Amino acid sequence: MLYLCGFYPGICLATEEKTRENLSQASHINIVNADINIVNADINIVNADINIVNADINRVNADINIVNADINIVNADINIVNADINIVNADLNIVNADINIVNTDINIVNADINIVNADINIVNADINIVNADINMVNADINIVNADLNIVNADLNIVNADLNMVNADLNIVNADINIVNADINIVNADINIVNADINIVNADINIRYTV
Repeated sequence: MLYLCGFYPGICLATEEKTRENLSQASHINIVNADINIVNADINIVNADINIVNADINRVNADINIVNADINIVNADINIVNADINIVNADLNIVNADINIVNTDINIVNADINIVNADINIVNADINIVNADINMVNADINIVNADLNIVNADLNIVNADLNMVNADLNIVNADINIVNADINIVNADINIVNADINIVNADINIRYTV
């Protein structure tokens, strides 16, 4: 080579410059390949984070389904309470009707008392009717009290169900916070990927500029 360079110095200089250019291009290619590997690794991290977010979203949806089921139970209990209230109202109407009957009978008794001397047997019969009506009223009042106890028990069930719904909503809010945190991680990873892509583009520009 020294012998040839002595006779052809121009050829030797061109060959040396070509060799240096090839080495420089190979170095840039290695840098670009390394950057591409980093970008691929970051993309894998982003995909893993996306899978975590999807799992969290599925858990949130499951919790929402539980909340909806609890709400349906509460609505069913409310319907039961409304039905019981309707029964109580019907019983109250019966009680009011019986009270009206009692008032009517009392008026009859008062009228009969005015003629007690003439018709004591009628007064006694009317008193018996009043006593029977009073017993009926007492029985109806007992029914109303029993229905009110049922309503109170149903209200306690509704309150317990509402507490359960509130607890489930707290779980949903906690899961939503986890999802938001995971989304922030994904956004940060995407920013890293974008930065790595910018580095790769810069290295590619350097390679083609050289």
